[in-house]
Amino acid sequence: MSRPPTVFVIGFPGALARGTATEIGRAGDVAIRLLAPPDAREVAQGFAAELGGDARVVEGDVSRIDFGLSGADYLDLAEEITSICCVLLPPPPGVGGGYEVARAAAREVIELAQAAPDLDHVLVLSHLDVAGNANSAFAERDLELGQGFAGVDQEERFRAERIYRRFADRLPLSVIRCGWIPGQGEGRCPLVHLLLAIADDPGREGERLLLITEGTALVEVVAGMIGLPPSRGGRTLHMVGSEPPTAAELADDVRELAGELVPVGFDLVRGARRLLRRGGQTYDWSYREFFKRQPGRARFESALTERFLGEHGLPRPELDEARLAGLVESAVEEIVGFK
Repeated sequence: MSRPPTVFVIGFPGALARGTATEIGRAGDVAIRLLAPPDAREVAQGFAAELGGDARVVEGDVSRIDFGLSGADYLDLAEEITSICCVLLPPPPGVGGGYEVARAAAREVIELAQAAPDLDHVLVLSHLDVAGNANSAFAERDLELGQGFAGVDQEERFRAERIYRRFADRLPLSVIRCGWIPGQGEGRCPLVHLLLAIADDPGREGERLLLITEGTALVEVVAGMIGLPPSRGGRTLHMVGSEPPTAAELADDVRELAGELVPVGFDLVRGARRLLRRGGQTYDWSYREFFKRQPGRARFESALTERFLGEHGLPRPELDEARLAGLVESAVEEIVGFK
């Protein structure tokens, strides 16, 4: 009797890792191994219990050699897993504490993949900002176009993806490039950011495309790919809507929706700025810096992605009006309720 597939999920306690593990768990007979840092062990154990079935926590660090596991535990993990799902959510621009592990995580994922004898999938999350300042069509297969980068976070993700590319012909590797995911943990970008811009004029930056990936659809795609036959040779998906809005258009939509929800006399902008200083940690949010770090001149070619999603019945991550309204409502509720 064949054993059920076992998926190793990297990225906890991020909301994207939680959502992916939950969606994978709904598939039924799938074992889940959840990598969690020591300071999130108890939370992870509670989450694994909620998942039910064969879900267990692997305590470790994504940036340490062998994830910080003992030799025996590492080999046991490699022996049992059939898929690796690395969904580390990039932090917003200007927020440290995440981007610097990108290359270290890439190396550890590759090492584990090479040690796993029964591997069907390696799914890794990247970001569309690897396009940098490319002034051309940026296709799924593209990476090195001589582009420059507005910040070290972009360049680190670029270098991490380049590590993965070296092994694309030897592993069942899929790179999933997303845009900014609104409402996901500390990645509040861009909704709160746009609420802050209500009192300002974004100027030229407002006419640039805002690359947003709808988180629910992304989770469904990642979980859905786990159930597909393995693919050799490498695959890259551009997970962004077919018609990305400009920053000005989205700001107008957010402004209108927020205006219907904010109590008379409440200073939404001031409340949002206070919210971004919650927990004694000040986030250096500058809407101009945010737009500067958005790939603004590249046109993102997604023909292969559209074909792949269509062939397998997977959703495209469109940010529809209902989803946007829900995100704005939750953001405003958090701001208005913040003390």
